[in-house]
Amino acid sequence: MVRKHLTSIISRLSSLRAGANRRFEKPRLLPNLPEPDDKSNVAIDTYEHRALRYRRIRLLHLEPGKFEDPLHGRIGHYSLSRVYRDYEALSYCWGDPTHITRSKLYITDEDETLAKAYPWVARDDEKKSRCFPITPNLEIALRHVRLSHQARTLWVDAICINQNNLIEKAEQVYQMHKIYEDASRVLVWLGNANNAQRYGMEALRYIVNTPSRTFAPPWSVKAGSSLQDALRSHMFREGLMELLASSWFQRTWVVQEATLAHMVTLVCGHDAVSWAVHNVENLRRIRKLAQFSAVSPKWTEAGLHDVNLDPFISLLERQITHRHSALSHGRLWGKNHGDILDHMYALRHKAVSNPLDKIFALQGVVKYSPTALPFPIDYTKSVDETYDRLYTEFALWKDTTTLYPLRWEYSGASGSLDPPIILLIAVAWVVVPGVLFLTVDFLFLIAGLWTDHA
Repeated sequence: MVRKHLTSIISRLSSLRAGANRRFEKPRLLPNLPEPDDKSNVAIDTYEHRALRYRRIRLLHLEPGKFEDPLHGRIGHYSLSRVYRDYEALSYCWGDPTHITRSKLYITDEDETLAKAYPWVARDDEKKSRCFPITPNLEIALRHVRLSHQARTLWVDAICINQNNLIEKAEQVYQMHKIYEDASRVLVWLGNANNAQRYGMEALRYIVNTPSRTFAPPWSVKAGSSLQDALRSHMFREGLMELLASSWFQRTWVVQEATLAHMVTLVCGHDAVSWAVHNVENLRRIRKLAQFSAVSPKWTEAGLHDVNLDPFISLLERQITHRHSALSHGRLWGKNHGDILDHMYALRHKAVSNPLDKIFALQGVVKYSPTALPFPIDYTKSVDETYDRLYTEFALWKDTTTLYPLRWEYSGASGSLDPPIILLIAVAWVVVPGVLFLTVDFLFLIAGLWTDHA
């Protein structure tokens, strides 16, 4: 039965290669999409967000349409507690924010309390669509997830948060963990698929849908077996490598977005695969096969040691531990693992567009940890101010004499934290009856002495 299933998978991969020029040869690059004509009810002014009330969020109701049709949607304000599982959240890479002149979404603003209960109260100008500039990557993502016959309710950060209002942005980021937790699913947009990525999606679907027991230890897989044939498949290997090379896996925000999700669906071009936390065992077994292939002549030709599955495995493991920690209040990976500095160090090579998000993007991840630092989200402060405050408050709040190697250097473009700077802080609390003293044992700022050899 297993041999028959694997043979079917290989056959499907081969048919994908043969039919690539028939269905997927040319990705849609949107060369000349039609713009709304002058007779349509589309205003030329730019959409401006209405102010949000406390604990409310915006949701985008993406109107149905064909792939090439202009993007239209309605924005409504909702209490987060009243839309549980009524929307999907989109996780994607923003792309270059300077390339937004051509990509547009036409939005009609609505007030759910007036427009639904008293539709005649809405003013005429509120019923008109207004232009909202978006990045090309978001445009192509919305076109792929848009439904043809009914509206789709989405939460999209670039649209549902007024990015120009730093106070609102901080409030929305503060509750972002709840937004992703309460969504019916998180749609992960990996990009407009090329041929190799399509094979990767097929390989991932095979991993997801195959029972764990099928992935036997590498030494028990016989030469010439259908499993070995599948893993030796050039399309299987190259497809996974191409899929995992997606820029989505390089973002810091994906840790929160994927970890907190009730359900995750990967979307690459017109293909979609949903993962579940139990799939991590399959991935671990594949990783063992990959490690074995690097040392065994029998498996060397498979080349699986070139496939790095750690991004998938890491996110799935975080999903598992998050769900467990939500109940046990912070037992992660069998140990107390919740300090934001631990996460910052582990994710130091992941990218952000704003260096502040190296901190803020992880607040929801450490929420359930007993050692979580109650650190305010504030986009009005400079990067230097924010990091200084983080290190100071962390040292004071921890009440410890531990020596912390805190290192930081940021660049506005990538937001990377690859420092040649080490900030060494050792603090000790000395308690005298009636008086609390804080002694700073030493504070050294050493530049140019750190080389990352990891």
